[in-house]
Amino acid sequence: MTDPTSILASGLLTRYVLENPWPLVILLLIAAVVSAYIAVQRDNSKLLGIPLALGAVAGLVLLIASLATTPAEQAMAATREFVRAAEDGRSDDMISMLRENATLHIGRTENAGQPLEELERELRMLDGVHRIVSNRITRLEAQATEPDTVVVELGCYTETESSFGTVPSAWLIEWRKEPNGTWMVRRITAAKIAGRVPTGSVLR
Repeated sequence: MTDPTSILASGLLTRYVLENPWPLVILLLIAAVVSAYIAVQRDNSKLLGIPLALGAVAGLVLLIASLATTPAEQAMAATREFVRAAEDGRSDDMISMLRENATLHIGRTENAGQPLEELERELRMLDGVHRIVSNRITRLEAQATEPDTVVVELGCYTETESSFGTVPSAWLIEWRKEPNGTWMVRRITAAKIAGRVPTGSVLR
């Protein structure tokens, strides 16, 4: 049976209602104000139904957006938890969010992936010499590529105990939704570290 939320969470409906309703809501409210002004100027009470209807639609859009959670929003929430674990040095928690076939890619997702064991070694460095001192997320965007797959673009400014100041980085994290509803990391791509495409190890 098709999941009705999968049907709703697609295309324009997802982008402009479920994930980011404010542009549409603002447009509707502007139209409501303009139509109300015209109705008053023409002294036509019948026209007042138009701004009321537009306001009701704007309220409905906000209500739908508040009640629905799209796969992209779920994956972004999982990404925030993944980052919090990194900030706290909880590499075991990060590793628990990896699928058993998770891979690490350097530079581009299309490049050959390093196996789970190498990815785990990289993450465990956050418990030691590369312990995070401060971190700020500068970019967090997501796009569903399949009904149960979301790619999150993550940008950070990070200072570690081994770095000389704050270092910018850009990542692509592919999340897959498991049958039990849990989102797990399938692929991590280190796109840029300190403004350059990394080579070899990400942290070593």
